[in-house]
Formats: sequence, C-alpha cells, structure tokens
Amino acid sequence: MCPRKKDDKNMRKQINKIKLLIFLSIFMFIIINLKFGQVLAVEEGTKFLIPNDLPQYSAQFETEDINWNETSKQYKVNQTWKEQGKPGEQAEEPINCAYLTLAGEKRYLIALTPTFGEAGDYIDVYIQDGNEEKVYKCVMGDAKGRFDNEGNDVGYYYNGIFMGHKYPVDGVDKCDILEFLLKDASGRPSGDFMDKFANITVICNRGSYFEHPEGPVDIVQTKTMASGESENIRRVATQKKSDNDTSITNVLGNILAEIVDSIATSIENLITGGDETSVLVAKVDEGSDDASTGSGASPAVPAVGDADIMRTCEQLTRYLMNKNVNYGNRTNNNLDENYNNPDYNINCAIYTAIVLWKTGKLSKDTINKHGYWAANDIAEMAAAERWQKLNANDKLIEGDILVNSGEHVAIYAGDGKVWDEYTAVIEKDDNTGRTTVPTGAPYPPKGGFTQFDVRYRPPQ
Repeated sequence: MCPRKKDDKNMRKQINKIKLLIFLSIFMFIIINLKFGQVLAVEEGTKFLIPNDLPQYSAQFETEDINWNETSKQYKVNQTWKEQGKPGEQAEEPINCAYLTLAGEKRYLIALTPTFGEAGDYIDVYIQDGNEEKVYKCVMGDAKGRFDNEGNDVGYYYNGIFMGHKYPVDGVDKCDILEFLLKDASGRPSGDFMDKFANITVICNRGSYFEHPEGPVDIVQTKTMASGESENIRRVATQKKSDNDTSITNVLGNILAEIVDSIATSIENLITGGDETSVLVAKVDEGSDDASTGSGASPAVPAVGDADIMRTCEQLTRYLMNKNVNYGNRTNNNLDENYNNPDYNINCAIYTAIVLWKTGKLSKDTINKHGYWAANDIAEMAAAERWQKLNANDKLIEGDILVNSGEHVAIYAGDGKVWDEYTAVIEKDDNTGRTTVPTGAPYPPKGGFTQFDVRYRPPQ
C-alpha cells in the first residue's frame, strides 16, 4: 500500500472524528444550557432585585477554614483570608464571621448561589430591618450547590432561577438565600441577627477582587427575577457537588468534558501522527471535582430508617443548629414535638433518642412509651432491647452508646470523639450568663472515656 494514501486515509479519519466530536460538544452545551440553566456568567455591576413574594428563610452558616480544591476560586479566596491572618468578627454581628479587608474595606465572607456571582466577587447585600434598610459589605467565598450529600436537589427556584436552598416550614418551602462563612466553631451569629436575612431586598454584584483589587465596580444594570428576565440570569452554574453526585447535570457535564478531551486528543494525533484514544465515559462513581472537600451543601433532614448513625448525627446536628435550638429537658414523651418544635429544646438523652429513632435502632413508640428525659432512660431502653453490653476494655466502634451513670449520654464518633447535644445546641448558664455555642462536629469529651461506665452497642 502506498504510504501517502495511508497517511491521507488516517488524516481523513481524524478530521471526521473531530467534526463529530465538535458537533457533539455543541449539542451537549445547548442541551445543558436550555435544560439546566447553565448560561453566561453574571455580569459585574449587576443589581438583583429580590422579589417581594419570595418566601425567605433566615441566613445559615458554614465554616470557611476547610480543604478547598486548589484549582478553585474558593481556594484563592481562602488563601487571601489566610494571608490576612484568618480574621473573624469579634466586636459586632455577625459574630465570628470570617472577613477580608479589600481596598481598605471590611467585607464578610458569604455563600450565595451562582445566580448572583462566584467566589471572589464583591457583594453588597441589602436587608429591610424594620423601617430601616441596611447594607452589608460582603465577598463571595463559596457558591451554594443544588445538591445535598445524598444527591437530592435542595435548591429553591423562583421562575426557574436558582435562588438558594429550600427549608420546609409548616408545610411551606422557604428560601435560604445567604450563608455566612465562619472563622471556626468557637462562636456564631445570634439567631435574631440571622433572622434579619429573611428580609433581603437587593443583592449587588460589583465585580471580582481578583480583577479589581482597587475596589468594587459601579452598578450599571438592574435585573429582576421576573420570568421574562430569567434567560439573562445564570441560574445554575459550576457548583459544589457531593462526592457521590449522580445527577443528570453532573453526568452531562462529565460527558461534555470527555468530548472536549477527545477533541484535544484527536488534534494531537493529527499533529503527531499518533493513534491515541480517549474513551467517552460519564464518571459517575469516581467522585467529582468538587470545589470543596469539606462540608458541601446543607445536609438533608435525617430520614427515618437511615441505618447510618454517623450520617444521621451529622444531619441532625446541622438541622438543630439551623433552628438555633437551646439546651433543655422538656420532652412530654413526644419525639415528633421535640424534633419539629425548637421550643422544646434538646438535652443529651433527647439528642440520642432522636438519632436512635431516625436510624431505626428503636421505634418511636418504644422511645415515647419508655420516656427519654435522662441518660439512664437510654441505657434502660438498650438493656430492654437486649443490645450488646460492652466491658470497659472492649474496643469502641462508631455508633456505640456511652452513658455516664445517669449524668450524660453520648454516641461514639470514632477517633476519640463523640456526638451529643453539645455538638448541636446553644447552652446558656443562668448563673454566669455565659453562652456556649455548639461545636458543630464531634469533639473529645471532657473527662475522657473512663467516665462512661455503661456502654451499649446497637444492632449493626
């Protein structure tokens, strides 16, 4: 065979492959944009008017100091924060919120959906506080994701526009627009302050500090969230996804990325004369290139029957923290009321009882019938159910129930730490006036583990 003809044939093959891949890329891009709203980035200098009929929920919070993906803008913001000494507000609300000083101005780190911008953008947030309109100078440290750790869509949409996360209240979904990014777990803004952000009126994107270190840009246009304008607003863009996100948008995005990679491979083959291949696959089970390897989107409310105690503890803790629940002993032997009504408050036994109910280790009827006011109640129910009783020298595993002679009950979290009410609720000392905020995560118990003289292992 003539070598020249062989080369021409291979080149035509590669060119045809490139044409096909380019067509597929354009097709996939159009599908993603039309179906899921991934359109153009937010234009700097845009004022967004928040609809009056949007049912808003109070602000929430996350932690800034987590392990961000080093290729993300979230990471770049985090590096700026570290270079400035990891500052957190201590003098006024929002207490313990991380902030940056940019162009001589303090700006609080927040998370919004990609509708309003991306990490690094100057953001001005206006709220209606009684008869007064207030503005809070902020900078986006993160972009809220649409999906929780279970792959459920937790987004709230107004005219198809991704506005925030949804929170059901008395059967009505409300929209949490904003999250503050805290310095650490040592403190957090008061519930009264966070509730003010259920009245956001305007959000202004004033450009990126990466591109405008001299300061924010002027407002040049105003947009509403009316259905006619939704075409001009980025509704869903690059966002945080759970490690196991198998949503269709993630699958399509991965396919598109693979197509682009195939185009690059084919062009390289044309130039080098090689014959390498790039297989088109949707990387569903390999994890995502998440901007954050930390907390991700807000966990879902724990579902009854989820046997994973650690996941349920994490979800319950976040759920109670979002409700600003206080420490207390009121039960009335009604788990539903304790769980759904924050006025009922939470102590160690109530916290553990809810976890055991949600994980299906004990039925709600069993718990309500026995009572769960004190730590010993949990131990007595475990004994009645004939759970394995552990000796002091038995190695603990995640989910073991630890009781301190009726004084306290906790759930072993592994690594020498526990989950209990102190991870989730606010405790106020009436004698000293001191308020202790929840840790938000497992912690090493004061006094160590020798204090827990009664230990049970729930059925695995």
